[in-house]
Amino acid sequence: MTIQPSVGKVTTVRHTLLTTSGWGHFNSDLIFVSGVPTVVLEWEIRPDGDLPAVTIPLDPQRLHKLGWPTAEYVYEDGLEDPRGPQPIPYQN
Repeated sequence: MTIQPSVGKVTTVRHTLLTTSGWGHFNSDLIFVSGVPTVVLEWEIRPDGDLPAVTIPLDPQRLHKLGWPTAEYVYEDGLEDPRGPQPIPYQN
């Protein structure tokens, strides 16, 4: 995956997400949009670099730095996909 430079740094966040099977734990990409932490659930694949397509802004007070090998952050609240619950396996 090639990200458009305008997106900035992409890292990873561990969070819970409501799916069609109930709540589950997932890792997703995390970006900062004008300083606001934002989960990227789906990327739009483009020849000139990928752009965030489905996003959820996060409350910065609920986001905590972990530094785990699989996730740099953890988010303490559950998230709901703006498209509605999606089936498992959830794909980022």
